[in-house]
Amino acid sequence: MGIIKDIVVDNCKILQEESRKIGLITGSNRNLITDTTVKNSEVDGSKKVGSICGESRDNIQNCHAISVTITGVLESGGLVGCARENTTISSCSVSDVIVEGSQKTGGVCGVNFRCAIKSTIVNESEISGAKNIGGLAGILVNSTISHCHVKNSKLEGIERIGGLFSTVESGGTISNCSCCVTIKGKTDIGGFGFKILDCLIEESYSSVDIYANSSCSGFVHNPIDNSSISNCFAIGSFNCRKDIHALCSTEPESIQQCYWNFSSKIIQDQTNSSKVNTTDITKLQTYILL
Repeated sequence: MGIIKDIVVDNCKILQEESRKIGLITGSNRNLITDTTVKNSEVDGSKKVGSICGESRDNIQNCHAISVTITGVLESGGLVGCARENTTISSCSVSDVIVEGSQKTGGVCGVNFRCAIKSTIVNESEISGAKNIGGLAGILVNSTISHCHVKNSKLEGIERIGGLFSTVESGGTISNCSCCVTIKGKTDIGGFGFKILDCLIEESYSSVDIYANSSCSGFVHNPIDNSSISNCFAIGSFNCRKDIHALCSTEPESIQQCYWNFSSKIIQDQTNSSKVNTTDITKLQTYILL
């Protein structure tokens, strides 16, 4: 194991549409990658595609993707296609990046498997695909996510779309995170995330404009299996035909001190939450970002 550091990649292309584990720094990473930037570049592959690396099994810190286009089929991310066990992605950023995939597509990583993402930002980027699309990550498996934010970004797909993530599997925690996004899809959309299983979300919020046919929620659409949400809120607007929910479509195992405020009519609210005015929302937003 070694260190990869102080690299700048500018105006570079890797176009390998049928290849796996594709990145501009390395394909499959087993080293610490730090203080590295990829900009004005293009990466095209099949599975596990990212600007920094296709797959990582070691830490990535203070790395940045700027004005990069990433195209893949499965597990495509703005930085990493798939982050594997014990990887920590920290103090990184993705800005003005386009990530296009079919399934498991995210602004930072397509899949995060038993890893952590900390203090990382996605800004003014576009993430698109068919399903399992998230502003930060497509799929989170038993992951720890903290102080991460998706800002001024656009997500587009067919189903299972979330402002921060699509699906949390096999547990995990998410805290002090936010997403300010526009989401366009057909069905199964959550302003913060689509689905969580045995997950704790706290002190986080979504500010979202959702355009869809049906099955939309302002925060997490489908919280199941002992999931808990506390000190969170959702704001924005719905442009959906039916099956609209303020926070969640079903009641999670525990929901405490959660709020919402939407300009459009909420057809259903299945949770123990409250609508509050914009002044109270601003106070909550400041608290979460501390």
